[in-house]
Amino acid sequence: MPRLREGAVVGLALLLWAGLSVGCRGDDTTSVYTESAADEVEDSAAETPSEAGAEAASEASEEGPGEDEVSEESEESSEPKFDLADVDLPPEPPPMIPTTCAEAAAGETSVGCEFFTVDLDSNLDITPFAAVVSNVQDGGEALVHLDRRVDGAWEPVVEPALVAPLSVHEFQVEDFHLEGPGINPGGAYRITSDLPIIAYQFNPIDGASSYLSDASLLYPVPSWDHRNQVVNYADLSDHANPFLTIAAGVDQTVVTVTPSVSTLGGPGLEATAAGEPVLVELQAGDTLTFNPEDPHANLSGTLVESDPERPVAVFSGHGCANIPKDPCCCDHLEEQLAGVRLWGKKFIAPHMPIRDGYVPEATLWQIYASEDGTVVELDYSPMVTGLPAGPLELDAGEVADFYVNAPFGVEADFRVEASAPIALVSYMLSAQVLSQPFQNQGDPAMVHIPPIEQYLPRYVALVPGTWDADVLVLMRKAGSTITLDDFPVAEETFTPLGDATWEVGRYQIWDGVHTIESGGEPFGVLVVGWDNYDSYAYVGGAGTVKINPQG
Repeated sequence: MPRLREGAVVGLALLLWAGLSVGCRGDDTTSVYTESAADEVEDSAAETPSEAGAEAASEASEEGPGEDEVSEESEESSEPKFDLADVDLPPEPPPMIPTTCAEAAAGETSVGCEFFTVDLDSNLDITPFAAVVSNVQDGGEALVHLDRRVDGAWEPVVEPALVAPLSVHEFQVEDFHLEGPGINPGGAYRITSDLPIIAYQFNPIDGASSYLSDASLLYPVPSWDHRNQVVNYADLSDHANPFLTIAAGVDQTVVTVTPSVSTLGGPGLEATAAGEPVLVELQAGDTLTFNPEDPHANLSGTLVESDPERPVAVFSGHGCANIPKDPCCCDHLEEQLAGVRLWGKKFIAPHMPIRDGYVPEATLWQIYASEDGTVVELDYSPMVTGLPAGPLELDAGEVADFYVNAPFGVEADFRVEASAPIALVSYMLSAQVLSQPFQNQGDPAMVHIPPIEQYLPRYVALVPGTWDADVLVLMRKAGSTITLDDFPVAEETFTPLGDATWEVGRYQIWDGVHTIESGGEPFGVLVVGWDNYDSYAYVGGAGTVKINPQG
């Protein structure tokens, strides 16, 4: 039962220009627990672009679209102080916005020419699924295809589209969501373009009518990893349904999955005990889904490995999660996780935008360790509640969970520095933790936060339509200037962290495609939105440099 009550939509006015901060912060009782205690709380051609590589993609770019092929669219505190000012960034980064598919294949950002998208399991959802693409180029129309593999050949699902520069196109397809564990042949859609684009998936795109949405940035195929570790959420409610879904980009992809808990069997997949590796062969476009035997168990710590020449996409989520357990209402969670070799050690952790201007609203955070003996230090204001007073020590596969909050007028942001690469995941809470009349605004959403090492100096990000409120969350170095569509973001938008080396800003934004850039200084971007008992959150873009080569 995805929703227990409905309420009138409380519309939030969209500001026409950047510069006004969103909301305030409040106080709340918080809980701290690690993963060990979580149970208590809770062809087109036979050869694909993945197989052909950047050369084929480049040739496609040179050929260009045919006129009759397409339908047109156009710290100061007593806590430890961190030296994050001199984070090691890639010495010679690739072009911020690659202009050819060859550049995109060689580059290391979330802009690319080939992606895979999956209609993931969502409780009681039969609404259309959407893959959304943005042409990030200043000039040139992008010819974009959405295909699905049937009987070994890629076939178009809908008509290809010409997407104008700095414009967006939605591919909406009928419900094809995955249900239950096992192999689903042709379970993933393939997105290809003759110019570099950025891609997202919305499940579904219209949250107002479904009450069960989330969204994810999609990582282009060249950024996929052959070593993946899973971060997942456990729910103790009656409709618990966590999942892990793997998508293959090329034929004969042998995946070795070592689940952290016992998992169910399904088509082409045997039931598997915790810690027991299982090998499964997938073909291009196939998906493989795992569900825990105990529906309240957590798949965090599961290892997903493949041949280096056959990396995979990994999606984590939940059919309908309550966060925390008791307040209404549950919502669908989904996120394409970055591979472990993309993980970093230094993070800015921005609190979710406040939906209620009167009552404290916590954000749930997960910190996941990829290596044994990982020491994690947290830097935050003394007014922030829910975080430990000293450093954490986690072993590989362990997760620390925190509900983080702060009194009215104080931003509950914090900084993270670890001795080894970690994953940091943020969750919006269920709407009824809020006060009236805000108890219908939003519901749980999930986002995998990029490390500072993967920040970029320029983004072209999509803000979707059909939502009551959309908020950009920006993480920048103090003193740097950020512009939104060539207009400077007002300085008063930002709040300093700790010793004021880094700052976080939030403001409401209008729908559409937006260019966000600095004067060359890397910064981070999240896009978060909500409406009546529904929400979404995703990364506005990220670097995909293998900064953790050992994995």
